Amino acid sequence: MDNCEHMVAACAEFVSTILQRAPDVRVLATSQEVLGITGETVHRISSLTVPDSPDLSMELLASYSAVRLFVERAVAVQSGFELIANNAAAISKIARRLDGIPLAIELAAARVNVLSAEQIADRLDDAFRLLTRGSRSALPRQQTLRGALEWSYNLLSDPEKLLFNRLSVFRGGFSLEAAEEVCAGEGLDSYDVLDVLSQLISKSLVVVEQDSDSSARYRLLESMRLYGTERLTESGDSESVSRLHAEFFLSFAERAESELFTAQQPACLIRLERDYDDFRAAMAWALESEDDGEIAIKIAVGLTVFWVWHRHVGDGQEWLEQAVLHSKNASPRLRASVLARAALLHAKKLKDFERPRGWLKEALRLCQEEEMTEVTTEVLYSAGVTSWYEGEFERMSKYFEDLEAHTEGVERTPMMDILTVFTRSHQGSVAATQGRRQHATEFFEQGLVLARKTGSLWVTAYLLLTLGARAVDEAEYEKAVSYYDESLPMFHENDDLTGIACAHAGLGIVASLQDDHKRALALHQESLANFRDSREGSSIGYCLDKLAGGGCPAGGLPMLVERHNARLDLPLEEWSKEIIAEAAQRSGLDVDR
Repeated sequence: MDNCEHMVAACAEFVSTILQRAPDVRVLATSQEVLGITGETVHRISSLTVPDSPDLSMELLASYSAVRLFVERAVAVQSGFELIANNAAAISKIARRLDGIPLAIELAAARVNVLSAEQIADRLDDAFRLLTRGSRSALPRQQTLRGALEWSYNLLSDPEKLLFNRLSVFRGGFSLEAAEEVCAGEGLDSYDVLDVLSQLISKSLVVVEQDSDSSARYRLLESMRLYGTERLTESGDSESVSRLHAEFFLSFAERAESELFTAQQPACLIRLERDYDDFRAAMAWALESEDDGEIAIKIAVGLTVFWVWHRHVGDGQEWLEQAVLHSKNASPRLRASVLARAALLHAKKLKDFERPRGWLKEALRLCQEEEMTEVTTEVLYSAGVTSWYEGEFERMSKYFEDLEAHTEGVERTPMMDILTVFTRSHQGSVAATQGRRQHATEFFEQGLVLARKTGSLWVTAYLLLTLGARAVDEAEYEKAVSYYDESLPMFHENDDLTGIACAHAGLGIVASLQDDHKRALALHQESLANFRDSREGSSIGYCLDKLAGGGCPAGGLPMLVERHNARLDLPLEEWSKEIIAEAAQRSGLDVDR
């Protein structure tokens, strides 16, 4: 029995009657919804497999069933079509964007007679217009993607349609808590969301997935989400649901920011990364709304630490600059906070200091006009770090002294403690650059004591990494290995590939200096693999600095890095290339190698 979903009750009664009178009969039924009768065994048919990355070899790409189906159907339309290097990335994108849905992939492949794979991939944002040329011999609902989705949608009850429409506001997966808070409202009580969601799952319109913490997560396939978005707009609920969505993720961001300064940081970073597409969607909607722009500003403030710590600095810098533009009428507290954070990320990412100076000047003025202890701490810290990026070390020290004086005697918060740790780290870096080696070690050790007290594994691990490099510089190799070894489990718990790579690089230096070249080679290969996977360009410069500062036996690198450190106006990529080229020349090595 095929396609039972449009008359599931009648099909269930029919099959049940047969089985009662003829128990040896076996029935194979296909349906979007289970029949729900005694003796039924359900086999769920998942979508075709899709590549999880565009950067795969041709052989590996061809192993995914969604890619194979696209190529097979494309060949049927255009006999000379084949999977080649020039179209591999586009075909991979098509398979991923269409979630491995066979009908959608067949309809996309049918377009290769008039469009290239790249053009098809670029037009998938308007998939309902693009995917319309199915077989004339197929049922009407199988001739277009819209027809297939409308067939399923029209079988839903009113509460199911209501929830399906509202769930389309989520860009990624979502939790039951999120669905209850965002989707409940007129026509659907929050305590009914679970039951209606269960019905959508049983009808194969919502996918259930297991999260890393073993809790259930849910999502709509992308084509279904786009269809639901259309229906939500038609219903007139789009604005109210989008506002609830933005408010939910604002609350999430504000809770998460405080957790990022505690021992809960690793789990919190994972949750933020998992829902990052929804944070971006919430900010985009709020910035376009005349009345809700402050929601976007507050989310941007709440995500700043995440952006810095989880390799999204460029994205964060762009969002914060938009937040600055929209914060002119915000409260002095919020305005000062967003100015300080925007200045910090702008200076870190672009090494452009004119705009940050203006933002920080205004933020300091706002702090002087009103008593805002914690915000003043943020502003002074941002001003100090921005000065550090500029190479203005005396000005940096003055801001950090003001910060310590400002927080003396006040009730400490986790954020204040973490910022104090970072000030010690920056002071240590400056002392090391100026040749005050003992002072540098003292600053880093003070920072480590404070970091341990906060319970933040990420911050503690990076202080250990820095102290490892200092110990190598002092030829205290056993101490260096102890620091690096202690940092590695912390980086692994945070899934920080950059930190793991730097720790392995440090251990590799120690092994090399102790003439254990086999171990050194293995550690540097491991480091290189993690840096490649981290896709964080600045990590290379960071690792070069640690390699050089640790006394890399290639010769001359410490002096090179010290000289180049003073040239902070030079973009990181050029800085790295110059060091590599000069080091290669001194060492007699091939520069590409």
